[in-house]
Amino acid sequence: MEVELEKLSSHILVSPDLEKAKEYIQNRYEGYRVVSFFPEKEFSIEDAKEVVKEAYIAESKQKIIVLGASSYNIYSQNSLLKILEEPPRNIAFILIATSKTGFLPTIRSRLRLETLQNQREIKSLNLKLSALDAKDIYT
Repeated sequence: MEVELEKLSSHILVSPDLEKAKEYIQNRYEGYRVVSFFPEKEFSIEDAKEVVKEAYIAESKQKIIVLGASSYNIYSQNSLLKILEEPPRNIAFILIATSKTGFLPTIRSRLRLETLQNQREIKSLNLKLSALDAKDIYT
């Protein structure tokens, strides 16, 4: 029996670490068809054209197109605007960046924002709270 997958909506994922964000997407959307575009440098107009081509490949089930870059140039964002506003049937977009301010206000206003925080390691202090008295605390 096939598991019913939820209907997804496009959104922006902000993460200080693109590699961890990539891992997060792979784990969170396991079972979906995920197509990723992670250019080595900024997200260019050529990258945007490839994304649009991929988005118009018909799918019978939900497909997630993931775009990840430390920066997106203005021209690439403008070329993606229409498809982000009105995505083809069964297509959801996830735009990953290190900061939401790298996106045009028109894109930020149309997509939900999700923030992925770095997990901080909590160091153990090796204290026995039951063994402490006021003298130990205040001296």
